[in-house]
Amino acid sequence: EALSFTVHSRLRSVALYGSSSTRSQLRDLAHGADILVATPGRLVDALHRGVVQLDQVRHLVFDEVDRMMELGFGSQLEEIMEQGGMATAATGGRQTSFWSATIPTSVRELIEAFLGNKCVWVDCTGGKTNPVPNTIQHVLIDARPPHRALRQFEAGNEVITNQGKRGIVEFEIGSRWRVMFTQGDLIEHKMMKRSELSLLKLKTEPVARDRLGLLRGILSSREFRRATIIVFCRRRDTVSDVFKFLKEKFLGVVICHGGMSQAERSRSVQQMRDGEADILVATDIAARGLDMPNITHIVNYELPQVVDEFVHRCGRTGRIGRAGTAVTMVTGRENIFKAVRRTILTHGQDVPDWFSLEGMHLPWRPRYSTLPFDKAKETPDRMAPKEERRQHMEKLRNREQRKSALLMERAFKASQMDAKEAESRRPKRTDVEWLEPTEEDFQEEGDEGEDEDEDDFADFSRYEQLDAKSAVLASF
Repeated sequence: EALSFTVHSRLRSVALYGSSSTRSQLRDLAHGADILVATPGRLVDALHRGVVQLDQVRHLVFDEVDRMMELGFGSQLEEIMEQGGMATAATGGRQTSFWSATIPTSVRELIEAFLGNKCVWVDCTGGKTNPVPNTIQHVLIDARPPHRALRQFEAGNEVITNQGKRGIVEFEIGSRWRVMFTQGDLIEHKMMKRSELSLLKLKTEPVARDRLGLLRGILSSREFRRATIIVFCRRRDTVSDVFKFLKEKFLGVVICHGGMSQAERSRSVQQMRDGEADILVATDIAARGLDMPNITHIVNYELPQVVDEFVHRCGRTGRIGRAGTAVTMVTGRENIFKAVRRTILTHGQDVPDWFSLEGMHLPWRPRYSTLPFDKAKETPDRMAPKEERRQHMEKLRNREQRKSALLMERAFKASQMDAKEAESRRPKRTDVEWLEPTEEDFQEEGDEGEDEDEDDFADFSRYEQLDAKSAVLASF
C-alpha cells in the first residue's frame, strides 16, 4: 500500500515482515528508506543485526495496537524505541499515533503507562456508541439445527432429556437408546425413547451438514450472484471443511488461514483483489490489516470469541463510505450473543423478533424459518452477455460430469460388494479332486516294437491308476 502511494514521488518505502526472504528485505533496507513498514519481531531482529538506525524517525505509527498489546508485544515495542535511538520530546520531538477500530479502556491505560504520559484520543468510528460504520447493513440468519438433526444420535454423544437430565448414549436397541446417567458416584443405565432425548452439543455430522446447506442457500441467492464475499470461521479445521464444500458448489473459491505460508495467503488475497476469485474462506487473520475495496458482503459462519473481532470482521466491507452487507449466522449459544445483539441495536438497525434469548430458548429452528434472500434463477437472463451464458453452460456441464462420476463410483462399489457377497455364499472347495476317465485309460495295449517287460509295467501302472480313481469315485 505504501508503494502505491509513493510511486510518483521521491519517497522510498521498505517492508520488513516474517515468512519472507530476510536477505532481500535487508538488501532493500541497505539503500535507505523514508517509510519503513515492519512487524515488531522482524524490526527487532534488524536492530540486533545492526542494519537499521531509527534516530531520524519523527512519526511512529502503531496499527492494530489493541491486538499488539493483547498478544504481548509491549516489550518489543519498548525495545524498538529504546534500542533504535528514536527522538523524544526533549531531543527534537516524535509524534506517536495508535490506530485501531476497537481500543478499549484497558488498552488505553496500558498504552499511556507504556509512554509515560497522557494521550489525546480521537474517535473516528463512533467509539462505544457506534463502533460499526453506518454504511453496513446487518442481516441475521437463524442457524439453529432443525428438530430432526437433534435426534440423530451416535454412540458416545452427550444428550439431555426433556427433564434436563444429562447422559451419554451407549447403543440402540430397536426404537430405543440405552443412555448412561452419571450423578456423582452413582451410575444409572436406562432405555429411553428418541423423542425423550436431544443432543447436548451441536458438533455432530447432521448439524454440520445443515449449517453448510444454509451457507449454500445464502451464497446461491440473487443478492450474492455478483457479490465478492469473505466467509469468516473461527477454527482452521472449520475453514478447511467449508472450503472443500464450497469448492464443489461454486467457482472462484480461495482459502486463507494461519496454517498457510505468507506466499499462499498473499496469493489468495491477490486473487480476490484482481477479481479472479469471488469467495474467500478465512479465519480472523483476514479480519485485520486487509484493504480490499471490492468486498461487498461478509458472512460470519461462526461468531468469534470476543465482540471486537466481530467489529473488525464487519469492517472488511462498507469501507470509505461504500455500502456493504454483514450476514451473521447465530444459534443463541454463542458467548458474545448478547454483546453482538447490543452492538447491532446500537447501530440503529431493526432485528427480527426471534433474535433474543427468549426467542431462541428452543435449541432447534422452527419449520417455518426461511432465508431472508430471494432465490436466484438457475438460468441466466434473456439479455445476458454471451460470456455469462458460456460460464453457465460450463457450470452445468461440470455439474453433470461430477454427478456421472459419483454414480459410476457408487455403481462400482456396489458391484464389488455384490461380488464379495456372492463369493461368501459359494460353497467351500474340498480337498478331494473330482476325476474323470479319459480315452487314454481305455486304450488298448501298448504299441508294437516295445519290449515285453515295458508293456507289462505300463499295463500294471495304468490298471493301478484306474483302480485308485474308481475308489475315489465310489466314495462319492
